[in-house]
Amino acid sequence: TDRCCEIRKVKPLDKKDREMIRKFASELEEQDRNILWFKHQNLSDDLLSTRLGISRPTVAKRKKEVFTLIENQLFKFFEPEQYEEVVYETVVQISDLYEGR
Repeated sequence: TDRCCEIRKVKPLDKKDREMIRKFASELEEQDRNILWFKHQNLSDDLLSTRLGISRPTVAKRKKEVFTLIENQLFKFFEPEQYEEVVYETVVQISDLYEGR
């Protein structure tokens, strides 16, 4: 088998992982949850600043801070191949919080 072409199987997130992500999402400040959720919906920083009633530079600063939080507090528990799913699951957990689940 040609090692360069092997596909590495990514470990799916389990119940414990999802619970950790849920706790992280619930502890975020509301503005950080909003920024993460809206950025995942591909809203521009301009539109997001209007929606949240804060300046575009503040949106950019807070966006960077919330992604740094994810990197520092969540990514250390996961493999790099799982990072995309971790961010997606964080957004799912934020949606659940908004819906009162």
